[in-house]
Amino acid sequence: MKEKIFDILANFDTPINLYVLEINVNRNRIEVIADTDTGLLLTDCVSISRHIKKSLEMQEINVDDFFIDVCSPGIDYAIKESWQLKKNVGRKVQIKQKDSKLVNGKIVMVENQNFAIKTNKGKLLSYNLTDINEIKIQI
Repeated sequence: MKEKIFDILANFDTPINLYVLEINVNRNRIEVIADTDTGLLLTDCVSISRHIKKSLEMQEINVDDFFIDVCSPGIDYAIKESWQLKKNVGRKVQIKQKDSKLVNGKIVMVENQNFAIKTNKGKLLSYNLTDINEIKIQI
């Protein structure tokens, strides 16, 4: 079922640049965590949910058996892609490096997989996204 949902959303004709971050299917619940370059609106969530429902119905899957939940990632959702970094330039983050060392700072530059943060102590540090275990937004 998870693959069907991915395929459905891959073929979703929408004016927004939709990124599907995660799909979870448990018994009667389909959860889609998605985002866009400018943020996912409630109307986007409704549109995506309706598209999934309609597409499953066309595949003769009884959608009444499922609750479809489409939402954006929460503030605690880790940044995994460069487009997410670009979206969050200027925001405070906590980086967990491969050696498990934690670094706090503000994203100041993103170029492809490379990015830089200015630490709370004013030091400029450069990273490649592949060299990081986890990046989380800080409030």
